[in-house]
Amino acid sequence: RKRKKKSKKSNVFDPNEEGMTPQEEKMFRQKTNVINEIIDTEIAYCQDMDYIVQEYMKPLRAEEIITEEQILQIFSNTEMILGFNQRLRDSLIEAKEDEGNLGEVFVTLAPWLKCYSEYCDRHTSAINLCLEITKNNREFRKFIEERNKENGLQLKDFLIKPIQRICKYPLLLRELLACTLETDMQYPMVNQSLKTVQDIADHVNSVFEHRENFHKLLEYENCIIEYKKSIFSQGRIFLLEHRMGKGSTKLGKMLKKSVETRVCILFNDTLIYCKGQLGAKELLFKGELELHLISVFDSDESHPAHETTFRLDSYVKNKSFWFFCDSPENKRDWLEAITHHSVEQKRLKAEEAVMQSEGSIRIKDSSSVPRATMRLRDIATHVEKNIEDAPSFIATNMEIPKHGTSREARKRQLEDLASNDLIDYVIKLENQYAYTRSKAVAYRQLLEEFQDSEDDVILDDFDLL
Repeated sequence: RKRKKKSKKSNVFDPNEEGMTPQEEKMFRQKTNVINEIIDTEIAYCQDMDYIVQEYMKPLRAEEIITEEQILQIFSNTEMILGFNQRLRDSLIEAKEDEGNLGEVFVTLAPWLKCYSEYCDRHTSAINLCLEITKNNREFRKFIEERNKENGLQLKDFLIKPIQRICKYPLLLRELLACTLETDMQYPMVNQSLKTVQDIADHVNSVFEHRENFHKLLEYENCIIEYKKSIFSQGRIFLLEHRMGKGSTKLGKMLKKSVETRVCILFNDTLIYCKGQLGAKELLFKGELELHLISVFDSDESHPAHETTFRLDSYVKNKSFWFFCDSPENKRDWLEAITHHSVEQKRLKAEEAVMQSEGSIRIKDSSSVPRATMRLRDIATHVEKNIEDAPSFIATNMEIPKHGTSREARKRQLEDLASNDLIDYVIKLENQYAYTRSKAVAYRQLLEEFQDSEDDVILDDFDLL
């Protein structure tokens, strides 16, 4: 009986029969473990996603606790993701049983991973809506509390799982590649699958991070009062926020007077400090330090709070600003971020000054190409690639050819419109709808019409937008 069992063909690969070296055998064992981890975690992930559909979405629909629109806003395309991952799970299991190539499975199905972009894009608004409905809908709140007791996890813990999973795939495939011999016939396909999945994961992450940044900018746009500018500045990225002590002295002098507590908000181009509490509905603007106009210093070791203090010198304001963090780790994070982005902003400003100088000479010498035409073409190209920055970019870059006094008056009207009503209106739209390529096409068409239009239809076109 034993001999018959041994002679029976097995799907399990035996490294001893292949005459592997000890090192090759070790890699084979590692590869087997990684393959098992990929499949086991995929099975567990599909179970979690199925739980969301069966225990959350279907009962909410059947009992009409919330509207169908609210269900879609909270759970997005969860059912589509579940269908794809069930297919991926089955294909991975089949490939393992047939000694197939898991890399080939990922290459074949990778395009479907793009469905995660939509989910990640809506995640923040889904969490916010869920919190809002929980406060205002007693039946929904009771439903969620019952589910929390059943599984020990909150709804937000389930909603984050797709984002965690899309970030996990490149890590698993990198491990699989590391324990696959380069002489192995499966190596090229595993390598290709890693590159393909990494590109898609990077794209999904960038969409998610961009949307997260937009919502953070919008949050401060709405809550900071008495700030004369817009938080929405072209290329602005939110970095850090913290409530810390702040004081100011004459340039380079040691701080002796009392310290005020301020909410400090760091972006990649500026630091804004306000009076109030983190998370409050309103913050009173108290000051701003643009990073390209400051110098960054660690506090002297002789300073009594050296471990938690740093200094920013503003030569424009002729002042030193002292900041007191609540821990050495917090100070390190702020000091490193401000130092890095201050250097970067100074470099960008220097490059911008050089480009403006060169551009003015080139435009002056180019009599055959009107300045407005060149600028409009640049605007249309930028808007098409960076749709989120479109309102502020148009407002700051729009120029109109000069043809008499009536044109000058029209220009002032258009600048007022672009800098106020247009930006406010488009920002509201961005908060309600996800921009698509069609919006970029609309901008380009508008700009082309504007370029060829007569004086009396320009403002009508922008009113229509």
